[in-house]
Amino acid sequence: MQAILLLGGSGTRLRPLTFTKPKSLLTINGITILEHIIRLAKSQGVDSFVLTVDALTNHIYHFLGNGEKLGVKIEYVIEDKPLGTAGAILNALDLLGDRFFVFNGDILSPVDLSQMYNRHLGKGADATIALTYADDPTPFGMIERDDSNVAITRWIEKPRRDEITTNWVNAGTYILERAMLLDFPRGIPFSFEYQLFPQSLNNARLLIGFEVEGYWMDIGTPEKYKNAQYYFIDKIIEGQDPATEIQPGVLSMGNVEIGPDVIISPPVLLCDNVKLTGGSQIIGPTIIGKNVYVAERAIVERSVLNSDIRIGSGTKITSAIIGSNTTIGENCVIQTDAVVADYVTIGQCSKIREGERIGPGSIISSVD
Repeated sequence: MQAILLLGGSGTRLRPLTFTKPKSLLTINGITILEHIIRLAKSQGVDSFVLTVDALTNHIYHFLGNGEKLGVKIEYVIEDKPLGTAGAILNALDLLGDRFFVFNGDILSPVDLSQMYNRHLGKGADATIALTYADDPTPFGMIERDDSNVAITRWIEKPRRDEITTNWVNAGTYILERAMLLDFPRGIPFSFEYQLFPQSLNNARLLIGFEVEGYWMDIGTPEKYKNAQYYFIDKIIEGQDPATEIQPGVLSMGNVEIGPDVIISPPVLLCDNVKLTGGSQIIGPTIIGKNVYVAERAIVERSVLNSDIRIGSGTKITSAIIGSNTTIGENCVIQTDAVVADYVTIGQCSKIREGERIGPGSIISSVD
């Protein structure tokens, strides 16, 4: 089976993390979001992928190449200008077969692709749209269906509260028939939400819904990104990803060095080549990426540390996100909901305030 992954977009809501890499290459518990998506799809029989990419193409190609290391085939289509969700697929149509899945590069969900595919074929649908239940449908595409709860009758993107008639919304995973797409123009901005799906309904195309069970995560903001990390620690503990439990609720994904008098309060994930020196504290839920050094008496609490980071002695980090290749000096304070991008240097005794965003390559001078 074949799938197309929509990886365009500037990741504005995730800045400053996405100034230096596309959001699909951010990691969830040491594994990129993109790899999570491909691994899940491959496990259900999808072995050929088309990736729509933009200015940060080189990052993605350098990481995945032709897909050989993941055991799949990967081809790329470059967008020279933003084409929207549906426009990106129309732009890639020459590489797509008669029927294919569509995934968004910032959504994680355990869709039963085989069951979805069989439902699509059994109903003879032109498009099948995965649906998830939302307590509040207003930020999403609300999907109305017929009395059988199968055929989609109306799509309302970001409905007002007085328009809400159902809690089932677009989950961002689709199966599309190529023939349906031939109705639409190529090379211009075009969206699923406002154009392709509503117009297809008007053209009497059969669109059906497929309800998704389990989690559904849009990794679109720093807060959602953190929450996804916390959620997946529990999934690793349940054995859904390779890791070694070195003490109850504390997981290692490689070689880890833990010094004397280190206090670790689970759940915590330590990736390869992490060194925790004497007297430091790690308070979960916390994820520490590859090649991270935490000096003595430092405290890391409810935070996400990416790779190649050095934390100075006596520094305290609370509920923050720290980007890769970053150095934080001694006796610093990083407060709740702060986001520090890649390649940042923070001098000793500095304070990053609650909710503050530090851009890539920034140098914060030491405080005497």
